[in-house]
Amino acid sequence: PGLWDMHVHFGGGDTLVSENKSLLPLYLANGVTTVRDCSVDLSPYVFDWKAKIAEGSLLGPKFFGLLDEYGSVELGKKADLVLVNSNPLLNIGATKDIYMVLKAGRTYTKADLKELLSELEEINHPQHN
Repeated sequence: PGLWDMHVHFGGGDTLVSENKSLLPLYLANGVTTVRDCSVDLSPYVFDWKAKIAEGSLLGPKFFGLLDEYGSVELGKKADLVLVNSNPLLNIGATKDIYMVLKAGRTYTKADLKELLSELEEINHPQHN
């Protein structure tokens, strides 16, 4: 949570539907502005709540990160990816061996990333001649 985006995470599928719905007005009363999907198992009821909150017939914070926009890599969904050269589950150090980054529809190769890093270092630590 931050000063501009106080949020909570939902999870629990159908097992927590009534508990989650009863908390919606309390979230607003305590400054929570957004609900995020933390487990990609939201109940279909939650999608109904999103629409009702948007039309003003249900009191609650806005919903962000629902499966209609996020949660998997497929056509029409939003996804930023970091591709690595080997399996980080076998060696966590593999996360440093980046092959490519896909961000906001743009592809960045390792050379592109090194160039961006150099530019940022120059901006943050200019060489005085």
